[in-house]
Amino acid sequence: MKLSQIDGSIRCLAYDSEFIAIGMARGKVRLIQSDLLQYDLISHTFDNHKNDVRDIKFYDGESNQKSKKLMISVSYDGSIVVVSLMEMQKVLKLNLNNVNHQIK
Repeated sequence: MKLSQIDGSIRCLAYDSEFIAIGMARGKVRLIQSDLLQYDLISHTFDNHKNDVRDIKFYDGESNQKSKKLMISVSYDGSIVVVSLMEMQKVLKLNLNNVNHQIK
């Protein structure tokens, strides 16, 4: 898919030196690799939320001496999704609407 063909409302945007992530209405995250931007191409689309994406962050870390790059997205549906950018797949999904919040 081409970047110029994005339909729907953009809700948020995050970028770093390697990626640009666009949070969309209806729960999609469009990911663009920076080196493909000149070709107007979207690298991946993740459809892991049921409602609008409200924020996206990138995280660089290490696990067992392996570099780990993650993308974390949050939605108005109460879900938090963690995607491994090394494997380009979801590694964790939390739904905070199912958590019982009690303050004593």
